[in-house]
Amino acid sequence: MRFDIYKPGPAISLAALLIVAGCTTTEQAKLPALAANEAVEQQVTEHGLAPTLTRAIAFENLEQDNPEQSFHPDIEFYETVLSYGNNTDPRVTFLLVNGYLTSNQQARGINYFEGLLARYQHHMDAETHATYLSGYAILRATYADNVPLISRIGWVNDTFDLLEEAKTLTNNQNPLVHWASGLIYAQVPFFFFKKEQAYTELNWLAERPESEPISGFYREVYHYLAKLHGNDGRKEL
Repeated sequence: MRFDIYKPGPAISLAALLIVAGCTTTEQAKLPALAANEAVEQQVTEHGLAPTLTRAIAFENLEQDNPEQSFHPDIEFYETVLSYGNNTDPRVTFLLVNGYLTSNQQARGINYFEGLLARYQHHMDAETHATYLSGYAILRATYADNVPLISRIGWVNDTFDLLEEAKTLTNNQNPLVHWASGLIYAQVPFFFFKKEQAYTELNWLAERPESEPISGFYREVYHYLAKLHGNDGRKEL
């Protein structure tokens, strides 16, 4: 997962195994919060011979009429699943993030995660909230080169704040939060002074191989640690 806050053009997609201001705010990001005692009723429609779950109320019209967007069934599926809230499986969240990245639809993903965070703020446990914030931060980081230069520094700093909030929510113990933080901090320019924090985040993961969700997930951790050590003249590391 790489991003460049200077280079124009499409951001590069997430290149990792995934366990199964500047940008205009849309109406989707202004969704009213669902009350803690309020339930979401599933919506099902008939398509041919099969009943199909459709998006929850308040999410049903998101990007449906945007002629600039190509149809991606994986995005449509995961958006539908997440639209009902109460998702405690981080695989769904990160697979949706990956869908946005590989299709270069970070702007759509940013708006969608803003809607999720607003709508279900009273229905999330700390781990789920941190997972959403981490996915949201990745989308923002990979979209940063599309933000007007005058707003870009603030955009990146706000993204850092999301990661720090996620770490606070999980007492600094969630490997997915460390993973997102380490990869982002390892790639920002020097004047953000995040190099030492990148080492801290990535080493936290490298020193805890048992926290790897699935085999190979930490490949990028070792890749960016190697780049940091190489840039600092420690070729042997």
